[in-house]
Amino acid sequence: MMRSRMYCIYLCMIAVVLAFFGQAGAYPNPVIQVTPSEIDFGIVEAGGSATVEITIANIGDDPLLLHAFSFKAGSDACFSYRNPDKTTLEPPNGHLDTTTMQVTFSPTTVGVFSAVLVMYNSDPNNKYVEVFLGGEAPDDEITIDDIITFFDESVEAGTLYGKTGCRQHHHHHCKKKGKCHHHKKCKCDKAGRMRLRIFRRMLVATKHALEKDCKQWACLVLKRAYKRSDGEKRPRDFVDGPARGELNSMIQTLRDQLGCKI
Repeated sequence: MMRSRMYCIYLCMIAVVLAFFGQAGAYPNPVIQVTPSEIDFGIVEAGGSATVEITIANIGDDPLLLHAFSFKAGSDACFSYRNPDKTTLEPPNGHLDTTTMQVTFSPTTVGVFSAVLVMYNSDPNNKYVEVFLGGEAPDDEITIDDIITFFDESVEAGTLYGKTGCRQHHHHHCKKKGKCHHHKKCKCDKAGRMRLRIFRRMLVATKHALEKDCKQWACLVLKRAYKRSDGEKRPRDFVDGPARGELNSMIQTLRDQLGCKI
């Protein structure tokens, strides 16, 4: 009789324990879920930016508190974040309670960058959630060698030629023949080829100045090259053709990179 009564008490205790955990569910505490846990921003041009959303959810049975956010020591400063709208997430009740936060990658210089975003929360088993961030800003700088190569290739392709008073189609005719022809509508002489050579010498002089670390002299020569290819009437351009505008833009970009003041 006594043994039977003890057995009944034992069964009742098991029933109470099962009932308790059955109501508590699989996760009796708040449980944080972060998606994604790693973000690769890929390639972003220096001066540009890219933004990605992170979703935070509570899949546990108690309210989840989001205490704070910060970047781990050693993270690059080109990453930033915006705090989520909600800092308390309730347990699931037919649907997950979620919130989102934005993380932005804004490189100002070229290079490969990384950071670790830390989320401080009330999940007792995962109080410090880390999200790994990465991104790259490619080196798109223009060199004087790039400009000289573009110049030579454009001349070879016929998209860049020496500026003369000739009409375009007559000038092409003279260039292909390799000698000058007198025409009542266009007096084609050696001036175009001479100006082409002078312009290239300016580019080569810039290269030599940069190799000797004479940035001021390089800037001065680049300014002259820019003025002789900008399409303005004064001073008269030394080069012309479909590639002139891009050549002029490349020269200005190099001047900007060098920080030319003149």
